Amino acid sequence: MLKKMMLAAVAVLMLAACGSKETQVCADFGNNAPDRVRVTVGDKIDTTVPVIDGKFEIEVPVDLTTMAHARAGSSVFSFVSDGSKITLDPKDGKAYSNKKGVHNRYVEYTKWMDDFLAAYRKEVEALGDDQDAADALFKERQAEYIDFHKATIKANKDNILGLTALRQIENDDAKEMLSLINSFSSEMRKLPELVELKKSYEEDLK
Repeated sequence: MLKKMMLAAVAVLMLAACGSKETQVCADFGNNAPDRVRVTVGDKIDTTVPVIDGKFEIEVPVDLTTMAHARAGSSVFSFVSDGSKITLDPKDGKAYSNKKGVHNRYVEYTKWMDDFLAAYRKEVEALGDDQDAADALFKERQAEYIDFHKATIKANKDNILGLTALRQIENDDAKEMLSLINSFSSEMRKLPELVELKKSYEEDLK
């Protein structure tokens, strides 16, 4: 009996070590609840879930290589299915994770982007008609923007956040872009978008 209990305990630990294979997605829409929520995770799942008493819940497959979506009425919630519990917040139209992971990094990324662009707009407005100062500011902020996205790619070579960052800094430097593309994991490099990008930049070098 003891042996069976020990083997069962080891099995549980091994399963935990492998990480969750499903992501729990839920929401409490309150009085303004839609009738249903459509959830898509790449080509793994596309399903519609009824909303009961203002609430909905579903478990979907983990897939770090794509951006998942939950469509509730006119609202679209984007999330990364990373094995955590994802809660949709109807108040701000965003999705939040209960633990650190790829989706949590995605939330931090989008916040950085919102804050960065808001601050840049204020800086530009404060300069008025001084075009020289505006040009200098643009170069400074552009460098900061590119550095941030390159760091994001480096930290997310195996998931959709890395590709999201790559889209923001595509440029005409084929060698640099190929270097960034080749830094992604083998699974990511199989994505049609990266396959096509790589092919395009390789053609530019010929």
